[in-house]
Amino acid sequence: MLFRSKNNKNMNSLFSQAINTILYVGIPLSVFLIIFSSETYYIFFGESIEGSIILKMNAIVSIFFSANLVINTILQGMKKYKTVYINSIVGIVVNAILDIPIILLFNKIGFYPYLGTLTATVVGLIVSISIVTLTLKKELDFNYKEIFTSFFKIVLYLIPSIILMFILEKYLFVSNSYFMALVCLGISGLITIGLYILITY
Repeated sequence: MLFRSKNNKNMNSLFSQAINTILYVGIPLSVFLIIFSSETYYIFFGESIEGSIILKMNAIVSIFFSANLVINTILQGMKKYKTVYINSIVGIVVNAILDIPIILLFNKIGFYPYLGTLTATVVGLIVSISIVTLTLKKELDFNYKEIFTSFFKIVLYLIPSIILMFILEKYLFVSNSYFMALVCLGISGLITIGLYILITY
């Protein structure tokens, strides 16, 4: 019984470390893409308001997708195959069911209807992740305090970088040149993400 309790704590710790790594890397990169979405989309595909908006939403989706991928990998290592199947299938079903209703809802309220599918994907991933966390809490008494603490710390440490991102986005990108946009985006990334890393350490 003591060995089992210690083993559960070790798995809990590894689980928390994996999620914290995703949050530490994923959140600042997603925020960077959201703020510099117009510039990033312009460099790769050309100028497009709709493309920029979709890129913003995809940046949000990527965090949940990465977390879900890591979680399922960990579950397979724990031989929790049943949980992997259940959370994956339920997530896909929720996504499929909500696709059209959310598109119609967004269209009705005057919001971008083409973001409906991405929103449904986020909801499906949240449901999938929730199933896992609740299952591990119930079966192995997992504690997620470390994850919540890390999340709030990351958001707090990221604030100076976010302020700097907005300043750079407003004043640095003054040219319509493709090359200059690429250079400015690279400089902005190095400065803001570098500041974030410096603050966290």
